[in-house]
Amino acid sequence: MTYRVLYSEQFIANLDDHLTYLCNEGVSRSVIDRWYGKLFKLVESLNEWPERFPVDRVLTEATGREVRKANYAD
Repeated sequence: MTYRVLYSEQFIANLDDHLTYLCNEGVSRSVIDRWYGKLFKLVESLNEWPERFPVDRVLTEATGREVRKANYAD
């Protein structure tokens, strides 16, 4: 089964904030491209195996729907 990956407005806003921060810190474009490339590869892979990350109990209770959390670091 294949699932659809949706990007929330908060996710996009957080990405924009992070990109601005990296640019202001003088991080090279190649490092930024690599970081974002790996992040989006992880996110897009959720369409095949979305339940591989643990349920975030706090967010699940707060939103009333199951929320899973993936920690990402490069």
